[in-house]
Amino acid sequence: MGAALEAVRAYGDFHGLSREDAERLRPGSPFTKIVFRDGVLSVDYEGCYIDVEPFLDEVVRLMPPEGWGKLDCIDQIEWRLTRYTVRGNAWTARTVSGDQAVERTRDTAGV
Repeated sequence: MGAALEAVRAYGDFHGLSREDAERLRPGSPFTKIVFRDGVLSVDYEGCYIDVEPFLDEVVRLMPPEGWGKLDCIDQIEWRLTRYTVRGNAWTARTVSGDQAVERTRDTAGV
């Protein structure tokens, strides 16, 4: 029997945090990979469902006003993409169907 489909794929980058703030986020992070390099905090995850919103609440609490970032969460079972956008001290979320996200990429790539 083959491996089960992982339910969620999540990845993102956050700009403007200090190295110290990035380290403060590490213990409560739901991500399996969290790297701070060249002023950018990058996160990555693939597995069962996770709650990313408490992490985003902490990001915006630590983020300076000029900071920004994005986090894409792909629900591979329901086939939805949620894009979380961080600007200064707030985050927003927008969910679209996976087909809508793929079609937009295909159309802009000229395929």
